[in-house]
Amino acid sequence: MTRRACAAGLAALLLAGTGCGRKGPPLPPLRPVAGPISDLTAARTDDRVTLTFTIPRTNRDGSTPSAVQHIEIYMTETAPDAPAPTVAQILAADHLLTSIDVRPRDAVAAKGDPPDRRPIPGEKHQFVDVVTGRTLGAPDAPTRHYLVIGVVSKRKGDPSSVVSVPLSRTPDVLHAGEGG
Repeated sequence: MTRRACAAGLAALLLAGTGCGRKGPPLPPLRPVAGPISDLTAARTDDRVTLTFTIPRTNRDGSTPSAVQHIEIYMTETAPDAPAPTVAQILAADHLLTSIDVRPRDAVAAKGDPPDRRPIPGEKHQFVDVVTGRTLGAPDAPTRHYLVIGVVSKRKGDPSSVVSVPLSRTPDVLHAGEGG
């Protein structure tokens, strides 16, 4: 073997020996899932139900920054005396009320663009649902049930608990955190 071949072989051996420092197969890319929304509340005033919640600050695994891209709000109605549906029942059917885009914390608007009003992770947000076509306060008016969930690349995070708002009672009587 020539000296040149020996040197090339030694260089190849040294390069092969260096790497990422971890043995085993390569790891899959990180795929964060949105953290839970644990503070959903509802307040009814006349024909409006105001939902208040905080956009998740962390991912499900506790890592930051939050990767949440949008929040989905689900709503369903039941008869006034019926039990609140479970989270699975609300998510299983097509009860998506709306989706709210979330602005990444590091997003910077271009000069001259209008202000970006999307909520950011860690920020309290309110959504107002207007109740139409109902006689509020009537004994047979339904109860509305809401839940919210963060979404990252079509992967849903952990849903909030179910918040129930009776439309058959006066606005000051609300039930938070039922169901789930």
